Amino acid sequence: MLNKYVYEDKNFDRAYQKCLNDLNLSEENIIIESETQKGKMLKADKVLIKAVKKDELEESINSFFKEISKYIGDTITCNITFASENIKVVLSASNPSAIIGKNGKMLNSLQIILKRYLEILTDMNIKVNLDIEKYKERKIEQLEKDIRNIIKEVMKTKVDVKLDEMNSYERRIVHNIVSEYDNLSSESEGVAPHRYVVIKYIER
Repeated sequence: MLNKYVYEDKNFDRAYQKCLNDLNLSEENIIIESETQKGKMLKADKVLIKAVKKDELEESINSFFKEISKYIGDTITCNITFASENIKVVLSASNPSAIIGKNGKMLNSLQIILKRYLEILTDMNIKVNLDIEKYKERKIEQLEKDIRNIIKEVMKTKVDVKLDEMNSYERRIVHNIVSEYDNLSSESEGVAPHRYVVIKYIER
């Protein structure tokens, strides 16, 4: 069972320390979200801290995939790590292709559903990165390699290139790579979910 904890004070540090003392945990063992609520009339602003325990969050994620396992007829195991504000969940299964789906669509859908599930449980904005047997990691490595090859062609021919449709994460990777080059710019065009990137040559 996942428990939600809420603390408020006029000062963030006091509210945060009260949270740690009350739960008897170090900051490495919890996830928090804070917001400042404006005081009405002459009342001072106050800080609201929401907190959940990481071990309880892990239990919830494992329970989620136990239910998914029942529907796909395969046993799914999770390796869960916490990095900054992001939760990385790497799955293992005997038939990973069933979870990945065509062009990774099933995996992306599962990530969206898991994120929404955790947001409902915690009442917090939980960031999740879901992968299975390094599928996304390999895909991103290939994407970066392909983009750099395309950039070489654009630099050589000075002709703009329209890329295939990509999700927001992939487009951000393209923009970051293009920003390394002085003679190039990139723009996202199209209407979601059919957004794509155009890499453009700039004459200096």
